[in-house]
Amino acid sequence: MNFSQSIYKVVFTSVRFGVLFGLLSLISCTEEISPEDANVQRDKDIVPKLVVDGRVTTDTTTHWVRLSLTADLFSTQKVPAVLDAVVTIDDGYEEIELEPYDQVPGVYVTPADYYGVPGRTYSLLVRNVDADGDGEMEEYRAQSELKRVNPVDSVDVGYNKHWGGWTVLLYASEPGETEDFYGFSTSINGKVATNAYSKWGITDDRLFNGSTIRLPVAVVFLPEEDHVVKDGDIVELEMYGITEDFFTFLWGVQREAGFKNPMFSAPPANPKSNVSNGALGFFAAYSVARNHAVVDASKFKK
Repeated sequence: MNFSQSIYKVVFTSVRFGVLFGLLSLISCTEEISPEDANVQRDKDIVPKLVVDGRVTTDTTTHWVRLSLTADLFSTQKVPAVLDAVVTIDDGYEEIELEPYDQVPGVYVTPADYYGVPGRTYSLLVRNVDADGDGEMEEYRAQSELKRVNPVDSVDVGYNKHWGGWTVLLYASEPGETEDFYGFSTSINGKVATNAYSKWGITDDRLFNGSTIRLPVAVVFLPEEDHVVKDGDIVELEMYGITEDFFTFLWGVQREAGFKNPMFSAPPANPKSNVSNGALGFFAAYSVARNHAVVDASKFKK
């Protein structure tokens, strides 16, 4: 196996799994907010917990935090949204209070001109929540440092006959003075294709730390997921500079996505949260770099 193939393997194993977990799809100021399958409890007698999904990025856009409660596995009701919470984000220079998003209960949003600054630590505070229903309000806190990320030099798309799918290749230099962690997401003609944490590509820099050459990192589109790439399509790849704890959380989500629940087997543990007070989910801050390619169908020949 050569160096490029080893990188493909690292990232491909993280994106092959299916959709799981009660987390929002990626959104921007123009994308629809649509939650995935609910995070559920496997015992109806377990006390409900708060589920947090939120992020701050370097994009200037409406950022959001979604609050919900865990639900009984066998419940036919929608995931309970948390209403009337007080949600604030503080970057050490300014504290803002998020407003409820009228179109999706339980979602709280920043102003449209909000953006994250690399090097700052973003602190989330959620108040006025009674998740366990005991009549006493609780507070939840989370912190995430916003890491820098290098620009994406170029993107290429090709067909891989061994995987039976299309690979999106990213080329970028990598700093050597730090240990870095990355996430990757893609869109086809403006429509997000890897729209869930379980479908992100993720990797650390152990194979290419400090490299001064261009390195390919693969994200894969598979026909069974209705991702058919055609000549002339515009494929955009986003690279995220993420923290180690967010990387660990994503790895846990993707590990759970491969769980098949055979008879008598134990369920997997929830991915490790960075939210206090026993909450589930994650509040993340990260940088975004992006580039795109126009698909050349001649590269799809087997």
